[in-house]
Amino acid sequence: LALLAPLLGPMIRGRVFVYNDLSWFHLPLRYLYQEALHAGDTVVWTPSIFAGFYVHGEGQIGLFHPFHQLVYRVLPLAAGFDLELVASYPVAFGGMFWFLRRLRFSRAAALFGAMLFAFSGFNLLHHHHMNMVVVVAHMPWLLAAADVLVADERRRARACAFAGVALILGSELLLGFP
Repeated sequence: LALLAPLLGPMIRGRVFVYNDLSWFHLPLRYLYQEALHAGDTVVWTPSIFAGFYVHGEGQIGLFHPFHQLVYRVLPLAAGFDLELVASYPVAFGGMFWFLRRLRFSRAAALFGAMLFAFSGFNLLHHHHMNMVVVVAHMPWLLAAADVLVADERRRARACAFAGVALILGSELLLGFP
């Protein structure tokens, strides 16, 4: 929690991170995305950039991901943007914890490994590449589901793992950084 707290700072103060790509790319596109969602307009294309821009083709915004659809329909822009940015870290932590426990690491070792993964240099230094960090956060979930699929002998567990692999890969593709 202590490592997550600095990432929550802007959210608590009603502000957003604006470093690098966040200010000149991600936030403006999410503004246009949210405006289109609220107006019932197309989110695939916008006339607001370059006299017409195929936003879906650019891909990094993740227009059709269910989480993005929900967050930007329900929350104000700053809260939705902050939530999208910060959510990757608990997701990465939870996935790595599950994966390491599947590999039979002790609870303490799994917690430590999950902390190292979620708040690794890669994830924190790429904070402004939010679609990249969220796809990386899917990796331990994918590895753990694949482990269940390969190693578990229970038919029902393997079926759930197969569905999990499909959902995780689908989520990664919809997030715009396959």
